Amino acid sequence: MSDELAILTQDGNLVAMPRPVSLKNASIDVIRNFDPTVVIGGMARDTHKGTVAYMRPPADSVDRQAEPATPRWIVFPKYESGATLKFEPYSKARTLVYLAHNSFNYHIHGARGFELLGNILDHCDCYNLSYGSLEDALTCIEGLAATADQEPLTAA
Repeated sequence: MSDELAILTQDGNLVAMPRPVSLKNASIDVIRNFDPTVVIGGMARDTHKGTVAYMRPPADSVDRQAEPATPRWIVFPKYESGATLKFEPYSKARTLVYLAHNSFNYHIHGARGFELLGNILDHCDCYNLSYGSLEDALTCIEGLAATADQEPLTAA
């Protein structure tokens, strides 16, 4: 949908905010090798984050940006060089805290913001995903989407 940003509407849907995707260091070549058709701008070297480049968001994301989506999963991906794929349920309580902490205007909405996030979590399954291969991560997410009508995994 976007690079780290979506708008949560009052009815509990998400609206994407497609924007250039920030790529850093080795991820630049990973994405170029994964899909040579993507458009990646010039690179800024020697920044405090290393080498940084921006990838144009997919045209389909831009075309569909006004289309609301009902969230079904919240997945926290983390790349770890050489790691074996690990996909496991994540606590809804911890997810709520994480989302609240990372919502730039959560404090403005107060109790209503808490209710909205809680309502989202009532309908979402939450997961941690650590991976060392982009292909493995995509296969995992595609598998999750293919099982949409099945019972969710549950966090301990």
